[in-house]
Amino acid sequence: MMLRVLPVLALQAFLALPALAAPCGPLPPGAPAVSPAPRGDERGQRMTERTMMRAPAQPSDTLLVGDSIFARWGAASGDLGRPVTNFGVGGDRTENVLDRIDRAPFGPDAFRRVVLLIGTNNLARDDGCSVLGGITAIIARLHQRLPRAEIVVVSILPRGPGLRVRRREIELVNRALAEDQAALGIRFVDAFTPFARACDGQEQCPLLPDRLHPGPEGYAVLGQSIAAALGGR
Repeated sequence: MMLRVLPVLALQAFLALPALAAPCGPLPPGAPAVSPAPRGDERGQRMTERTMMRAPAQPSDTLLVGDSIFARWGAASGDLGRPVTNFGVGGDRTENVLDRIDRAPFGPDAFRRVVLLIGTNNLARDDGCSVLGGITAIIARLHQRLPRAEIVVVSILPRGPGLRVRRREIELVNRALAEDQAALGIRFVDAFTPFARACDGQEQCPLLPDRLHPGPEGYAVLGQSIAAALGGR
């Protein structure tokens, strides 16, 4: 029944998911990464509800959707050179973002574009194919909720000592999103490469001081990557 009410682009994205998961193949029904679910921890629930309450009061040019990498980006508007509404929640996985998008009170014309960065927290539980499935499910849902918005998807950033943790899975997801961006109706931003190049061979990189979240210099790199992709749009 849900497919009947999806806009054409969202329907195309939804139907394309099994093919886009190749060489992964479709996820089994009920896979956690693609099944909307609220946060199960009390702290996460509080952060989610605070973020949900801010969203309708801050319609803006750009909506940032993601986890703590976005939630901690206090200078996002300045780094991107445009007003933003930050819809990031620390600790979120793809299923939590799906739940938030379903419940968000904003209307279909609230934002000109959405910038999505999600998936790193799934890697503690999910393989690369599951993470890819979760991200593509979010893309389809965003097309449904904000049918006229441009959807920009940022690559998962490298992480861990030497930026080697789950690197094969991260590169699988990023490569698939880059190759299938036209079919998904998105613009893909490769932020992985500038971090990987700048931090190559360093066990402790100043761009990612805790080996996961950008520091001030890292957010500048992230902002430059996204801003370059957006250009003057």
